[in-house]
Amino acid sequence: MNDQSHDTTLSAHGRARRDEMLADLRRRVRARGRRRRAALGVSTTLPLLALALLIAWPARQPSPAPAPDFPDSPITQSPPSAPTLTHVTFAMVQTRPDLRAQSLSDAELLDLLREAGHADAGLARLPGRVLLTGDSLARRTDPAPDPDTTPPGPGA
Repeated sequence: MNDQSHDTTLSAHGRARRDEMLADLRRRVRARGRRRRAALGVSTTLPLLALALLIAWPARQPSPAPAPDFPDSPITQSPPSAPTLTHVTFAMVQTRPDLRAQSLSDAELLDLLREAGHADAGLARLPGRVLLTGDSLARRTDPAPDPDTTPPGPGA
């Protein structure tokens, strides 16, 4: 293919183009050779480097020898273990029969909240949910004492 006898069939522009293509091809072949040599070097160097690091890496410190057996020593006493569950008891809980759930309107709920000391309470309706708003709702108030569970005072 590189026979010089074919040069007569190419024009000066064709020969220049051919020489340009040949130079480009040689550049690409040299670059590919460099990449292949680099890949070969890396593929052989990395495992050797990893092996050298494993050998040179300091070994873990061995665990200390157990303490001598002195029964009264605080060092040899075992730490307290976590409590274990040994027995489970289920108890039946009965609710008060006079308690029951009831539905309230927005106005009734706000009125009850105001009676309970939350004068700034309000409702915010968002798609799919209703939020209670108000600064006083964030503060905890002690509930009114329940007469059934409150012990009688000293004068009773």
